[in-house]
Amino acid sequence: MNLARTRWQDWSVGWKGAAVVALPLMLLLAALYSNYTLQRDISRADDDVQRTLTTRANIQALHTLIAEAASGVRGYLLTGREEFLSPSWNAEQRIPPTLSTLQQAIQDPLQASRLENAAQLVATKRASLDTLRREGAQLAPEALQTHLRASKQVLDDLRTQITQLADGEAQLLTERIATAAVARRRESIANVVMAIVGLAGAAVALWMLSSGIIRPLQTAATNAERLASGLPLMPPPVARDEIGQLAERLHRASLLLAERAEQARSASRAKTEFLSRTSHELRTPLNVILGFAQLLESDLRGMPAATSVEQVIGAGRHLLSLIDEMLDIARIESGEITLHPQSVTLAPLLQELQALTTPLATQKGVQLELVDTGTVAVEADQQRLRQVLLNLLTNAIKFNKPGGSVRLSAERDDARVRIAVADTGIGIAPEQIERLFSPFERLDAERRGVEGTGLGLAISHQLMKRMHGSIEVRSEPGRGSVFTLVLDSAEPAATAGDVAQSSQSHPSAVVRQPSRTVLYVEDNLPNIALMQAVLSRRPHWQLSIARTAGEGLDQMRATRPDLLLLDLHLPDMAGEAVLKALQEDPMLRDLPFAILSADALPATVERLRASGAADYLTKPLELPRLFALLDRYES
Repeated sequence: MNLARTRWQDWSVGWKGAAVVALPLMLLLAALYSNYTLQRDISRADDDVQRTLTTRANIQALHTLIAEAASGVRGYLLTGREEFLSPSWNAEQRIPPTLSTLQQAIQDPLQASRLENAAQLVATKRASLDTLRREGAQLAPEALQTHLRASKQVLDDLRTQITQLADGEAQLLTERIATAAVARRRESIANVVMAIVGLAGAAVALWMLSSGIIRPLQTAATNAERLASGLPLMPPPVARDEIGQLAERLHRASLLLAERAEQARSASRAKTEFLSRTSHELRTPLNVILGFAQLLESDLRGMPAATSVEQVIGAGRHLLSLIDEMLDIARIESGEITLHPQSVTLAPLLQELQALTTPLATQKGVQLELVDTGTVAVEADQQRLRQVLLNLLTNAIKFNKPGGSVRLSAERDDARVRIAVADTGIGIAPEQIERLFSPFERLDAERRGVEGTGLGLAISHQLMKRMHGSIEVRSEPGRGSVFTLVLDSAEPAATAGDVAQSSQSHPSAVVRQPSRTVLYVEDNLPNIALMQAVLSRRPHWQLSIARTAGEGLDQMRATRPDLLLLDLHLPDMAGEAVLKALQEDPMLRDLPFAILSADALPATVERLRASGAADYLTKPLELPRLFALLDRYES
């Protein structure tokens, strides 16, 4: 059975299809032939019965005709009236055709022999009657009596022969009726058998179709879907037909894709590690540059050198924005960026963006106009929506004309909200709009002396797609542009206090509190020097330094500081391992801690905030945010 099944599975799809069609067709032809044969037998049996019935009727007619002929002759002899001869003559004329019909109908040898004897007796009887008609009236009474007795004897012998014929036909009739009944029973049995064979054939054909074509095709289709989804394949059918070859190729493709998927995952992990290292390595020196520059800015406020320090801070922050954009586009392309959609009420967000961009607008001589949006809210990631709008607003200001304007508005359009940033700037040529959202595409920005990498709009476009929104552009060279964000509408949510307010705390705007201790675990000497300079502005905070994770854990157990500032990249232990050690130590489990790291990947920030960090400060360090954190723990 296994061998036969294996051979069947190895047939080509064409031969399998032919076999599936041929099997029921052969059964149908066999059924038709069997039915034809049975119907022919039944028809033959019915014909035999009908012929026997007709033969019996003709035998009875022959007997009746002979009797009528003899009776007419006797009447003529007794009465001498010739009118008795006419019926006799008519009956006698019908005897030959009746005999001829009987001779053609009777096929049984015994019956044919009896009919032959009867025919001879009929001929003798007819000759006798003919003699009586012609000469009977002239015969002497004794001769007539002798002739009549002889004629009666012939008639008696004929009646005996006819009776035997009739009995023989009766027996044949019984046999032929029985034969017809048997033929009909055979037909009924054959119908049942053909029905069973037909069902069995249909079942076999269905099994052949299912096992040889349908199931392998379904398995191949399922495996194709699983292959597209990156899932492991079902066991392919063991066959050498076209479907088996397809399944084998799918299996090989799945192995190849699995290998490539693993390579892609490895590449993705390597890329993530590279992004993390790149972020750390680029932000670490910027942390020192911008940190000390912020301290100098605070010290030199109002002095001529303050302008130079502002230039340093501006250039450093521009470099930081370029680093962030490069990392963002890399994370978007690798699919590693994570969004957190929520209901975002636009009014406070747009007011914040207006406040952030007003200094740049004042510098460029551009007027900012914010249209009241009421309680309009959208479904979006608030941080990323802020990033997109800030990019559009900054571009609208940078590419504007002195004395120009930028108008920021939002309106609900059925289930969508349209946020428009309209400017009266230089505009964009129609042929350039298609290239507008391509990475590193700056159009004519270099010629116009506008800083940037050409990544802002590309990042904004990708972020909007991931928030199930879009960016629409209308522009006319020389008259300005309108960039419209289209997002799903949402119910307004209760807004929490603006966290950014605490970041506005000025280093000197604090109330002196009793002495506090902060432990800074960091191995980079310039970063340590920066923290020492920063904490000198908070003399009531005592700074302790630990260069390694082990040293930091020892100091924590010995002094239990009021606040821990922890770098994630330490020479002897990862920062997250230090946090795990804190959670496992009952004495240090409740110690407040904040992360201060150059690793600004959103996934890392989110994970460590969820672990209980009071804050996640990224390098370069924003001094107002650090002072806000210290102020929070002073109180």
